[in-house]
Amino acid sequence: MWRGVRHLALLLGALQAWPALGAVLFRADLTPDQVVPKNGAPSPAGVSRAWATATLLLDLDSPVISLQYEIVFHGLDLASDVQAIHLHLGQPSLVRHVGSDVNGPHALNIYGLPREDDADLVLDFSGNRLSGIWDNLDLNYGPDGVYDPGDSLALGSAVPELFEGHLYFQVHTFDYPLPDTGELRGQVYQVPEPSRTSLLIVGVLIGMGWRRRHG
Repeated sequence: MWRGVRHLALLLGALQAWPALGAVLFRADLTPDQVVPKNGAPSPAGVSRAWATATLLLDLDSPVISLQYEIVFHGLDLASDVQAIHLHLGQPSLVRHVGSDVNGPHALNIYGLPREDDADLVLDFSGNRLSGIWDNLDLNYGPDGVYDPGDSLALGSAVPELFEGHLYFQVHTFDYPLPDTGELRGQVYQVPEPSRTSLLIVGVLIGMGWRRRHG
């Protein structure tokens, strides 16, 4: 009995400390139907069967904030099919019916053209995935030192957009190349945290289960 009570006490202590945790989880599902072609370029919607998933972890506790990310591809070969991967500033493409310019400027040049600005980029061609860490040191305004829509920002300047859901991944392939189209696009959204009440219920159930086994 006391062991179950001790377990519950530890859980309650963790709940009290929860607001101090500085790691926030995000996710993006990259699909062809989210792509918004421009200038009459072909759309991959209904044609491409490729997709990808991205997981992202924002670290707010370290002296320098960082965003770790990993993208896993399905139906595309990272080594031979992908031309470029960027993180963009922009709202969901579902608002395109109201005429909004939903193809936003670059926030981070990840892979391929025009350049790879993430110094922590890791390519895993055998696993058909890549990963990296976006931070303030990845800022790159190019040779002229002036930001244009194809440059990379410091992470700190894009954090508000990240929490507002105004960042998205765009994957350009040789079948659907830049600058006017892409094969995959996915908006980045925060993953909801489980409620404190839910965790408390889980802790109580665990404690009850222990008592039934050892009571």
